[in-house]
Amino acid sequence: ESYGPSDFVWGQQALLEALTPEEIQFLTSLRLSFSVGRYFICHAGVRPGVPLERQREQDLLWIREEFLDSEMDFGKIVVHGHTPVREPEVKANRINVDTGAIVYGRLTCVVLENGGACLLPAPFLRPPCRARCGRGPPGGRAGGLLSPAVASARRARAPWVGCAQPTTPTDSPR
Repeated sequence: ESYGPSDFVWGQQALLEALTPEEIQFLTSLRLSFSVGRYFICHAGVRPGVPLERQREQDLLWIREEFLDSEMDFGKIVVHGHTPVREPEVKANRINVDTGAIVYGRLTCVVLENGGACLLPAPFLRPPCRARCGRGPPGGRAGGLLSPAVASARRARAPWVGCAQPTTPTDSPR
């Protein structure tokens, strides 16, 4: 199912209505990226070939294929989301922790240490808007949110926990 601009406008409006002014101020004060140890944390990823300190906002928030297909050494392991996957992806040069809280009802936490990364699942989630206000987006579509029945069925599966030691990134792009 595809989503258009009206779905994003509806989602933005619903989020703004749900947040307090203090929460909005907090979110707008956050940095787009930061580095800690051997990790670089951002929303979507980075543009291959551009130093981490010179990445553009557009790429940090929206890049996909060029970043996801790259095996280039970025100088640090990039921890990102933006592209939902059923299980976290641990590659030599990046870790994708977007396990689709909106799409699949699964939220993943990553614990970063110099020796590696441990991935911890949170319990399955219920759709935020349907659970709180009982309505979905315009047109009656679920907007990618899980129904409570689907979330309950998925909750029955055994959760996974994994720890990974990323290998050394390669210098050559794919």
